[in-house]
Amino acid sequence: AVTVVSRSCASAIAQRFDLQSKPHVITNGYDPEELTDVQPYNFGHRAIVYTGTFYPPKRLITPVMAALKRLRQSKDGYSAEWYFHYYGNGDGEMHVREEANRFGVMDRVVLHGIVSRTEALSAIRGATVAVVITSIFDNASLEDKGIVTGKVFEPLGLGTRILLIAPSGSDATEIVEETGVGRSFVGTDIEGIVGFLSNIGRTDRKSVV
Repeated sequence: AVTVVSRSCASAIAQRFDLQSKPHVITNGYDPEELTDVQPYNFGHRAIVYTGTFYPPKRLITPVMAALKRLRQSKDGYSAEWYFHYYGNGDGEMHVREEANRFGVMDRVVLHGIVSRTEALSAIRGATVAVVITSIFDNASLEDKGIVTGKVFEPLGLGTRILLIAPSGSDATEIVEETGVGRSFVGTDIEGIVGFLSNIGRTDRKSVV
């Protein structure tokens, strides 16, 4: 038997190996007991948080940095106190730093390095929005559309809004939008991302836009 985490992935594997029946789908998820006692980190400002690693060329922070550049140029974003926080390894820090410098928003970026899972979960619970990226490319294979990273479920379980960047029609997009925990955008929809970030700044962090 073969188990996978999404319907698209099951279809892709069945096609590739000419299976008579699709693999079994068991999605990723979260453990409520692990998340119940997580205390939110008090950032003291609107916090856009990304935890984890990047996988070039598909999983990059580039669309977010492009959106932050436009956000700070907007009336709402210029005066608002907001920062992007990255929790992850050295390669990820280098990537975030390079893209932040390229778009001129490094002064709005905080690099935390590698932290414990407890600290990362606290940051997600305290965030205004948690960023999750499966692929920045809209032209995606069935396999790419089937990526459902466990990172989708941490903010879902912690009650934090999700900004998902994923191919249209992906399984991750379906989860985020059907549960009402956030919004999904393709990597080229910078204006959509800016609009989402602007709107959440005007509403309570626990209400979904």
